[in-house]
Amino acid sequence: LTFKKWGNGKPQPLKQLRINKNKIYFVRSIENDKEKKEFNSSRFFKQEFYGTFNKDKSIIRGRCKIIGDWTNWQAVSIKK
Repeated sequence: LTFKKWGNGKPQPLKQLRINKNKIYFVRSIENDKEKKEFNSSRFFKQEFYGTFNKDKSIIRGRCKIIGDWTNWQAVSIKK
């Protein structure tokens, strides 16, 4: 998964990935010095993402927990 403004635009692994029908859950985190360097992070963190796929699975909309606060998020499939 690529986060446009994070991690140098480099695809990041989805940790604790769970998909059940049209629901998805995953964690985005930096947990060690190797990951900090690879993704150019200034700190360690953990972010939880929950979402629902649309009918054709091209968009996911959901909520994410960042620094203790919940916010909305959306992911769009980019065809190459």
